[in-house]
Amino acid sequence: MLKEDILNLLNMRDITDKLGIKVKHNMCSCPFGHTDKNPSMKIYEKSFYCFSCNKTGDLIQFVQYYYNISFKDAMKKINEDFNLYLTNSHCNKEKIKQIEYERLIKQQKKQKQLEEYINLCQQRINYIESYKKSNIHITPSNWEEKVLKKSQITDKIHIIDMKLDDLEDKF
Repeated sequence: MLKEDILNLLNMRDITDKLGIKVKHNMCSCPFGHTDKNPSMKIYEKSFYCFSCNKTGDLIQFVQYYYNISFKDAMKKINEDFNLYLTNSHCNKEKIKQIEYERLIKQQKKQKQLEEYINLCQQRINYIESYKKSNIHITPSNWEEKVLKKSQITDKIHIIDMKLDDLEDKF
């Protein structure tokens, strides 16, 4: 099992997802034994850095710190946890293709989520503009109609806000 193979096949998000560590905007709370009130660890593509404890390294070292094991044992653990079937002499090309395919599917899913997020933001902007316009020309005769319209718009904005919150949690 080679370090380069692991680093080529996986990224930090694969590791944090596997360990159940919640990452938002590439930041998370440090999982290495101290408590954070605010996320202090920056997650990069293949590495990490904690602004609180100053630990840094690649994804193998992350596993090493997380489990307090040797570098060699961390590589073994990653190999087993992700079913990479890597050995010191070669890696399983079919497994690499499978991992790359799964990563592509994951990227496509993220792209769809991003497009949905952008679409919801645009809808929210449009409803807010409608809400602002509904304040114009309120008279005693159209008061009930305007209040109902404003209430419906507010409800739609609230629903969009909940959907946006759900999507933000997935990022």
